[in-house]
Amino acid sequence: QYVRARAPPDAPAARLAYFSKHLLPTLLSSDAAALLVAATYHDFLACRAALRAADAHFVAVHDYSRGSEVSRARSRFYHGRVPILLYSARAHFYHRYRIRGADRIVFLSPPDFPHFYPELVALMFDKHGSSENTDVARNVLLVYTRFDALALERLVGAKRARAMLAQGAHNRFASAAADAHIFDSS
Repeated sequence: QYVRARAPPDAPAARLAYFSKHLLPTLLSSDAAALLVAATYHDFLACRAALRAADAHFVAVHDYSRGSEVSRARSRFYHGRVPILLYSARAHFYHRYRIRGADRIVFLSPPDFPHFYPELVALMFDKHGSSENTDVARNVLLVYTRFDALALERLVGAKRARAMLAQGAHNRFASAAADAHIFDSS
């Protein structure tokens, strides 16, 4: 989902504002289990603060989480006792936890390492990693600004990144449903 930002320092705040105003109410009202992936620790802390402010029921896994905290969070998320798991990219980099049970994945910004995207998406469609909720359509959303052009290029290639940025810049009121997944068949 394209988000407008005036300058590079404003990009994290713009993504967080979009998350707080548009995505969070949708996540809280949905039955789907959502995995939120924060690329930076700053995004992780800001998202955690927004979730706490909204009084959301969630668990968080970051690179400094103890083993028991991680096991407890993963189990609660997989078994549906907690609908939202906030996951830091650093935790994925260092530990490669197998997060099971997600119906939706929201990347709060493009991952620094492009292979994180397919690794996490593959877990959602793994027959042993998918949740038991079959009524929910699985989807992936990536929140990005025009200043994420290089990170988008690493994910989807230069041509598609230019198209995504051009489409987002011209579509002022783009909805999350329109960009449900950054990879398509075209």
